[in-house]
Amino acid sequence: DCEKNLLRFFYGSYYLQEGDSTIFIKQEPSNIKNHKKIAKDFSRNLIGSLWNKLVRKEFIVKNGIRFIAGINYSEDLLFCYQMFLNPVKCVYLPKAFYHYVMQGSSITHAVSKMNIDARLMAYEKIKSILVDPIYMEDLKIFKFDVVIEALKSGLYNANEIFQMYEECNFLTCFKYGIGKKQKFAVVLLSFGLPQYALKLYHH
Repeated sequence: DCEKNLLRFFYGSYYLQEGDSTIFIKQEPSNIKNHKKIAKDFSRNLIGSLWNKLVRKEFIVKNGIRFIAGINYSEDLLFCYQMFLNPVKCVYLPKAFYHYVMQGSSITHAVSKMNIDARLMAYEKIKSILVDPIYMEDLKIFKFDVVIEALKSGLYNANEIFQMYEECNFLTCFKYGIGKKQKFAVVLLSFGLPQYALKLYHH
């Protein structure tokens, strides 16, 4: 029966092209034999897109995996979480089979209140399915990424930013904050000073 749940290929690697620059991105799961650990990898180590994965249709149908109506941002990540919450055999291929060309004008990279709000909606749905305590930190990381995006956008006031951050965790966010600015933002938000966190990104 486990063979029917075989995720036939996990295309862990791909080429990323931005302008004239092309780089090789390696995306190896931390433990290919443990579906829960693969799900955890999506919070930092693995990209949550579908274009580097091949899965049996029977597996998707059997487990009721689907795109959620109304969620049009982070929808691939939500789909991936649904897949890897189920026992599934995986095969990792270290070669790159996909060439991703980054377009600055694409909806994925456009910063807007609509897109950030859509990520918040996706977060709420992901939170409703990642109920196992082992995913608690991963949820905090996802939410913190949205908070940072909201801070950078300048589209939200201090109170809105603070409300977004309330579910986050100081130690988790400080640990995974990228660079000094994000870590300082964690400190300011944790001390209830979102107005100063905004000033970090908007002088």
